[in-house]
Amino acid sequence: MTSTTTQIPLSYYSLPHCRPERIVETPQNLAQVLQGDYSQNSLYKFKMLESERCKVVCRVKLDAKSAMEFKEKIEQGYYANMILDDLPVVVPIITHDEESSYIYKLGFKVGLIGHYVGVPEKSHFIYNHLSFTVKYNRDIHPNSTNIVGFEVKAFSVHHREAKWGGRTGLIACELNEQVLHLSGPQEVKEDEEIIFTYNVKFQESDVKWASRDPYLVQNNEHVYWFPILRSLVVIIVLAFKLGKFMLGTLRSDSKLETPDQTREETGGTSVNKDVCSPMRSPSLFCVCIGTGVQVFGMVLGTLILAGLGFLTPLIRGRLVTTMFLLWVFAGLFAGYTSIWLHKAIQGSAASWTIISLRTAVAFPAAVFVIFSAQSTLLGLEKSPAAIPVWTMVKLFIFGSATLIPPVILGGYIGFKKTEPQKPPNPTSELPRVMPGQPLFKHPVLVALVGGIFPYVAVEAEVFNFLSSILHHQFYSSYGFLLLAFFFLAITCSLTTILICYNRLSNDNRSWWWRAFVPAGSSTIIFLLFAIYFVLVKLLVTKPVSVALCLGYILIAVSAYFLLTGTIGFLACFWFSRLINSTFKTD
Repeated sequence: MTSTTTQIPLSYYSLPHCRPERIVETPQNLAQVLQGDYSQNSLYKFKMLESERCKVVCRVKLDAKSAMEFKEKIEQGYYANMILDDLPVVVPIITHDEESSYIYKLGFKVGLIGHYVGVPEKSHFIYNHLSFTVKYNRDIHPNSTNIVGFEVKAFSVHHREAKWGGRTGLIACELNEQVLHLSGPQEVKEDEEIIFTYNVKFQESDVKWASRDPYLVQNNEHVYWFPILRSLVVIIVLAFKLGKFMLGTLRSDSKLETPDQTREETGGTSVNKDVCSPMRSPSLFCVCIGTGVQVFGMVLGTLILAGLGFLTPLIRGRLVTTMFLLWVFAGLFAGYTSIWLHKAIQGSAASWTIISLRTAVAFPAAVFVIFSAQSTLLGLEKSPAAIPVWTMVKLFIFGSATLIPPVILGGYIGFKKTEPQKPPNPTSELPRVMPGQPLFKHPVLVALVGGIFPYVAVEAEVFNFLSSILHHQFYSSYGFLLLAFFFLAITCSLTTILICYNRLSNDNRSWWWRAFVPAGSSTIIFLLFAIYFVLVKLLVTKPVSVALCLGYILIAVSAYFLLTGTIGFLACFWFSRLINSTFKTD
């Protein structure tokens, strides 16, 4: 069971539902362990192509404790989740558009809150009757029948027994689903007997088994075009501004000077002198850039595979497994980049093993600490998603054995194969005296303003993605998300190049970290937006739930900061070296 207001998954049998005599859990893969995703058997039995009509699952008499548990979970908005042949159960909701198409929500509510006519006090009602629709497709060649859809409609029915025709049965079972409400809803209260029932109906479908994910079809793709046009406008404006600024600066550098004039270093000449100037904390900087490259490789690879349809969420755990494997593979590029950049800054990389090791463990260690804290909180809430201590130890050993070697190997390749990067022009030995800067050019203000453009470029798609994930629903617009990712990369590059070149042109040699921060500063906006979304949109108020959500948000925004900062810096570094190779000085 899952809830958007608590974000704490619970076992279906944590409530007094109908339960089998022996509960059997299916084996989990690594991704399911990390997600706390597991499945158990149930008393809902289906036989292929055999319909069932109001079959009784069990009868449960509520005491004060069980009634209170049901009421609490209903108020917290918990959904029950089931799977059949690896298909998650969904509730079809008609859109009432021109085509009267459907959208699908994962799971069904445990119950609802309402009140009787003329009674102001609220009451809690449980969904005790489930009407399943199993869609199937006949495969002619192997002469087999495959399940391609699993839908449910939940009803609250106060079952009553009656005798007629020499037999005893439930009155509501003789009614159609359209008039089930005539028997009244099933209220949750002490000493009340609840009868759980279900129907099963098989419906033939044209959907083939190989493409049995119609749940993922989006019916509102037209709403994405406005954010795309807005992102294009931002990119065009930034490109125009950068071209105009560059053209004016290069023209000023190309003016002829008289022999009696003292040559001043401005524009591209100043960039030439300071592009390879020293920096503070080069090792930490290289670790951040290397980790950012690793995040970039994982995100890009995941979006491409998902956009091509290889990462359907119907295969449980595939998305997380793929992200993990891509992270391990991207470790080669992370180690290579961190050592390559360190040699470009320092001229050597004698401590390449230490830098590579820091690159390999810094971000995963932070994620592991947050993940361990979240697992502890889930354990205190008796959630099955909590990972046992011994499993955490095995995950730590497995992670160390798989994450560190690729980064070390990449660092070794960078140390052996890459020659130290030497500036094509001499760099000033002494720091230039910095002229006074106006208030609007203050580094903090410039960084905050620079973060607005990347945020505007991807705000809409990030909102849709965040909403789907936190509401435990399907997300399938990976094509749009990949397009938004490209817009983000272009916007970060143009914004950082514009800010960096302006800084170097105004005799400010402290550009390394300040080329990393402006694009990454959009993280602040996303952090505030994510907190607002959790507290206001999801209405999360439980302290443990808030802490869990903040942990997820902290991991996400940290990865986003490293990603955007790395994109911005590498674009600025490439552009600066291009300018440096263009201007030759004596």
